[in-house]
Amino acid sequence: MKTEVLLRSIGKINDELIADAESEANTKRKPGWAKLGIMVACLALVLCTGIAANAIRSNATAGSFTMDVNPSVEYTIAKSGIVKNVRCLNSDAEKALSDVALGKQSVETALTRTVAAYEACGYMENGEATVLATEGGAPGRGASSRRG
Repeated sequence: MKTEVLLRSIGKINDELIADAESEANTKRKPGWAKLGIMVACLALVLCTGIAANAIRSNATAGSFTMDVNPSVEYTIAKSGIVKNVRCLNSDAEKALSDVALGKQSVETALTRTVAAYEACGYMENGEATVLATEGGAPGRGASSRRG
């Protein structure tokens, strides 16, 4: 008896309702692309975060050192080996290095430019100057000094 009632009920269903149900079933297949898009966006986010973290880490301060001839200057060095900051410690250094670009250079280039500027101003004549270099080091490390 139940099957007869069911068959009669199915027979009374409007054909438009069946067509609407079929078209709804066909439009629900979009989530495959949406899932792929979300996965690609997450992957891009992870990659960008990794690249940004690496860039920040390489610019972290590794230590500092001071070069004293009579003009005194302090260099702060990034972990990448590039001079991050230069601070003149007296007016002689400010005068000698006012037109010299020392930041964002390798340590070797910054020291070469500093010595050339000191020689041009007469602080180091014929290589007869005493240079005192003091290493500040990274936080937690002791300082040392060298003469030469």
